[in-house]
Amino acid sequence: MRDGGTLLAGTSHPRGSVDGVQVYPGLIHPFLRQVGLCPVVTTLTPASRLVVLVDDAEFDLSSYEHRLLQMLPGSLQPLAILSTTVFPHLLTLKDEPQRLEAFATAYRHVLKHQKTLKTEIEQWLAVHWVALGHSTCGPSAAIAGSFWAIGSTLADLVALRHCIRAKFDITLPIHDMHSHSHFAAMCTLIDTYCNAKDKSATSALPMVPIDCSWPVMHDLPVTAAQLKVWCQTLNNHGTGEWYYQHVSHIDTAIQASTLRTALAWLVGAHDSLRTSFVEVDGQVRQRVYAKPMPSTECPLIAIHQADLIDEAAAVDILDQHHASLRAFAWPLVSIVVLTTESPVPVTHVSMRLHPLVGDYTAMDVLSRDLWLCYDHLANGLPLASLRSPAQCALPSYSSSDQPAMVDNTLQTDTLAYWQQLTMDVPMAISLPTDRFIRNGPTHRVQSVGHLLSSSTQAQLVAAAAQANTEPYVLWLSLLSVYLAHITRQDELLIGVKLPAAWAKRSLPDQWPSHHASLLLHNHSKSQGALPDALAATQQQLDTSLPYAAGSLEHLVHALGLDCDLLFASVPNVVVEFAMPSSECQSTLNELLPPPAVTGRAFGPTLHLTIDLDDQSTSITAYHSLDQLSPGLAHNLLANLDYFVSNVLADPDRLAAAPLTRPDEVTTLLQDYARGPLCDDAASALAADAVDNVVRLVQAAADAYPTLPALEYGSHITTYRDLVSQATTVAASLQAHGVAVQSRVAVLVENRPSTIVMMVALWTLGAIYVPIDAKLPVARQAYMIETAECATVVDATSTGREWPEALPYSHLLSSLPSAPVNHPIQHHPYAAADLAYIIFTSGTT
Repeated sequence: MRDGGTLLAGTSHPRGSVDGVQVYPGLIHPFLRQVGLCPVVTTLTPASRLVVLVDDAEFDLSSYEHRLLQMLPGSLQPLAILSTTVFPHLLTLKDEPQRLEAFATAYRHVLKHQKTLKTEIEQWLAVHWVALGHSTCGPSAAIAGSFWAIGSTLADLVALRHCIRAKFDITLPIHDMHSHSHFAAMCTLIDTYCNAKDKSATSALPMVPIDCSWPVMHDLPVTAAQLKVWCQTLNNHGTGEWYYQHVSHIDTAIQASTLRTALAWLVGAHDSLRTSFVEVDGQVRQRVYAKPMPSTECPLIAIHQADLIDEAAAVDILDQHHASLRAFAWPLVSIVVLTTESPVPVTHVSMRLHPLVGDYTAMDVLSRDLWLCYDHLANGLPLASLRSPAQCALPSYSSSDQPAMVDNTLQTDTLAYWQQLTMDVPMAISLPTDRFIRNGPTHRVQSVGHLLSSSTQAQLVAAAAQANTEPYVLWLSLLSVYLAHITRQDELLIGVKLPAAWAKRSLPDQWPSHHASLLLHNHSKSQGALPDALAATQQQLDTSLPYAAGSLEHLVHALGLDCDLLFASVPNVVVEFAMPSSECQSTLNELLPPPAVTGRAFGPTLHLTIDLDDQSTSITAYHSLDQLSPGLAHNLLANLDYFVSNVLADPDRLAAAPLTRPDEVTTLLQDYARGPLCDDAASALAADAVDNVVRLVQAAADAYPTLPALEYGSHITTYRDLVSQATTVAASLQAHGVAVQSRVAVLVENRPSTIVMMVALWTLGAIYVPIDAKLPVARQAYMIETAECATVVDATSTGREWPEALPYSHLLSSLPSAPVNHPIQHHPYAAADLAYIIFTSGTT
């Protein structure tokens, strides 16, 4: 054997020799059960160099590696355990001799450069080049790319060590403790190496030229020329298909010119982006765009606008634009924005990040800064009010910097470890659903932002500047009840991040006692000991303020809520509501393959952010499209805005609210989320609660005439408008012969006119028969004939299919300009009267 080396290859390879390298068939785990391996192992000597090659499609390296090492002599360790995770291009080699030769070539590269390594730690870096496992989540993927460090300088190793500990798994839970032990061992050995070497050394260690390995470079100083070469190399070997991706769907139209300006600011704000863009600027413009772009437009951005496409077509267009951006070389950052105008404006934003630039943490920084700038421009705010580029730049370390070493203690509690890592990351996306993916998304998470009204922003910013926590706790308590009610969640986990200075204030003087007692008591039970500054306060609350049956705690516990109060030193106030629901557990299990789903399932996440520097306040929702539609998420944020403004308008009133029983939640929400309810209106609602829909609509119009009843895009119909339109349509229908128990077919779309028609027909005591306007005409005619409808109303926006039908627009022609204030003269229904006839296949 050449140099005493032995190569173990996969089961599909014949036994033989390639350039003096012995090849033995079979994977490791079949060898463990075969006597034939024993002579091979026992004949190896400390001078032998053992290389193990595995195929992740068939082999679980993390579970069998330890068993293999146990069989080897103590003085003999593998030179390398190489995996197709690190060599993905080898999978494309169908010809067995070519594939075998590629394996042998990789082995000879390792042998050649291993001889030149000088220190024991350097040798360890070479011989333990291990691609741990085949998972694409957590530290396994981290280490697969991190061992590129054997050809790095000392400064690169220091930065890499910081990168391993501080960057990986910030947003993903650790699930593989075996790989985590290697993860910690790598950090420890780099620490030892760095402490033993001259800190001023700049000479590079010998480079192992495994062309398709991808380095993790977002913390390492690199030049534009290096980035270009690496991009081209990765692209040639197929590894350029790897990327980090985040797709957002925003329920509004994006102004392309405003976005281009925001992107230009983003490039100027992040030095590492500007460096990489300058090198490829002109060539990308030539290859991607048919005409030169304005100088203010980011060269790696494509903005596309379409009239009408579905979600699948949107994803195809996004991928096409990313592919065109890849024509020159795989771009470091690519952002594609696609705005659809029909049926409602929706903007799809796809951001992809190359591993050379960073991971999901870096992408969160880019995404946050991009939309922060866009919101400023869209609201007419000057860019000068934004943070300086130095404050928002991506992490970067010079060759002379040595990041502080941190404790390598392993955390066995996955959720606790994840919370600890994300706690110090302001505005971080806390949904652990983002994946390191290949060739497209496995799970898309929507980000919907909502800028609070100016009056609400001013109140919250003023309260935050004065360190006055009372408004936060007051509205937070009621908001938790509100969210649990409208979302029908089984449980609600509340975490509040406040500046550390607030924790040192005298809490009983700031907060109502029952609120402080609830939050601090639950923190004490679930999070361990409180900070020293709060221990005395907690003891006083526990001993002097017993929990009453009518307290907020009783209500929250009755609703099945779990409240925690967390303190952290963060520059902004971030109030985060994470709503896990058992109903979405099965959906998440399908979307996120194990072991990504650990512990509990994470549902929608809401962030309230108060930025004292920008004097702005916003709420952002992160949710899965499978759990929450864009329209519902947008309405949820609008309702929260209105609710918070009411809470801040009169905190004392809310503090005195008698939160006693769960059956009072509805009344509480009506009182504070919709405004004061007068006694007459409350009595009418109570009396007519079981009467009929028409009387309920009229009572709501009496109580809340100016509040929204229907929202369709940017158009809002108030309760007063709804009653007025329904009254006019009912009068017009009566003039056309519609009477009590008349069957009226209505061609409907998902529009406000559908609701108006329902109320109008039930006002007359008629029977509402909805017909889907998208059905074939023949099927519509069958349904109308079968239901014996004497009248047909076309409530669609076109009115082309049924010329003989009564157009909805004509029924509204007599609508006066002033609101109709008289009550609806409704028909007194009998219990046996028909109100609704619907054709269904069983799914409705």
